[in-house]
Amino acid sequence: MTYKMLAGNKEVMVSTVSFVKVRQIGAMLLATFALLLQPAQAGAADATWRGEYFAGTDLSGGPVFVRSDANLNFNWGWGSPAGSLPADRFSVRWTRSVDFAAGAYRFSVSVDDGVRLYVDGRVIIDQWRVTAPITYSATVDLAAGAHRLTVEYFEQTERAQIRMWWEKAAAAPPPAVTWRPPAAQGGWRGKYFNNRNLSGNPAFERDDAFVYFNWGDAGPGGGLGGANFSVRWSRAVDFAGGTYRFRATADDGLRVRIDSTVIIDEWRENSSQTDVVEREIAGGRHEIVVEYFQAGGNAHAQLEWGSTKVDWLGNLETCMWPEKSWVKVYRLAPNSTWEDIDPAGFGPLSPNGERWLFGLHISPLYGWDGQPHKVELWEDGQLVRVEGDVLAGQPPMLLQPGGTIRTTWPCGASTPRKRIMN
Repeated sequence: MTYKMLAGNKEVMVSTVSFVKVRQIGAMLLATFALLLQPAQAGAADATWRGEYFAGTDLSGGPVFVRSDANLNFNWGWGSPAGSLPADRFSVRWTRSVDFAAGAYRFSVSVDDGVRLYVDGRVIIDQWRVTAPITYSATVDLAAGAHRLTVEYFEQTERAQIRMWWEKAAAAPPPAVTWRPPAAQGGWRGKYFNNRNLSGNPAFERDDAFVYFNWGDAGPGGGLGGANFSVRWSRAVDFAGGTYRFRATADDGLRVRIDSTVIIDEWRENSSQTDVVEREIAGGRHEIVVEYFQAGGNAHAQLEWGSTKVDWLGNLETCMWPEKSWVKVYRLAPNSTWEDIDPAGFGPLSPNGERWLFGLHISPLYGWDGQPHKVELWEDGQLVRVEGDVLAGQPPMLLQPGGTIRTTWPCGASTPRKRIMN
């Protein structure tokens, strides 16, 4: 079939076949254009990370070696990822495609030194600099399907470590959790006596994860009150050879033995005394025995130890209003209670409200993962903000040996004073 159409002043015969072909070609062009406008999608999910390891800090040249890594959770200390790489001044690029359900995800990376994190080619964490151990986080909305993750890392000198993870961002705070140091620290057998001198048969026995108790005036339970009782804890520990620092705090008396050698002997009534000793220990298994008695008043007994090669101290950087404000800082004890570092709190040190706390003690019971800390911001006697309260479901502020943690709230004279507590 044909139709008459006017083209200028002329009458033109047009076939219906021509209209069909034009319509088909137009549809094809529109489909192609729509495909070009769609964002690039990552390929199928990968089971492991592809790691490219470079002998230099800038990922340049060809990699020294390439391997598959199941997880990004490395702590090489002062060593190297492999014998073919130097212990200092190296870099790594890891890539992997991961399937995600739709939603918002919080990506975190704990690192020493520099790191960059890309999601589908877009950088979401860019901290390419030399630093002490520190954790960075960023939240990203992801569509359902596979997404390409790239992590770039460099080590300058001294300790080398990186740990990367993600979690789906919750619409509401998650339920309260219990944070404990690594389970490998557990395994004490405790014998509890209804007298002050460990005599006779114990009133009861139980397994304790740690010798880290603060009973106050309540006592340890099991029918024992808050006065005139004693405990003997014992366990076997595998030590790497080296020098270890033991730290014991007690009210009242405490003795600590390694094998048959007494290293701390404070078997007397006292008020919360702390003793620190260092001992050279041969590699292998050794028995540790802790003996404690409580006369009356506040009852607590605590023991921890760590290698002297590690500086079990860290730093905190925070902010507050220049006037009528302060911060309170707590560390999470192994018994899942918050220990107040200083009941008086800390005021600003600089005109814009900055405050630095250096040399905060970190319990070696937590190891390289770091000890959770909580920071409260107070103004005019009222609590206005909290960060790091893991027992309430907040993201952790893990203070690692030699590391620094920072609060996220602003400081400065121009900061509006308003209640920002959730």
